[in-house]
Amino acid sequence: MGIVFAETKKLLDVGNTNPVIRSYYDKVTMPVSIFSEPKDVEVSFKQTNDSTNHWYFF
Repeated sequence: MGIVFAETKKLLDVGNTNPVIRSYYDKVTMPVSIFSEPKDVEVSFKQTNDSTNHWYFF
């Protein structure tokens, strides 16, 4: 799943408007809110079952 998600995200980031790609992305993602204390702490996350072992940093 990780590679498919990553490639789908790339396509959407560059403005791809294919409804099949958008539909897939909408079905496999959900919004989250991340709060941290103190505010200057470095935040990162890795998706569950991500075969690419990719970490996202904010």
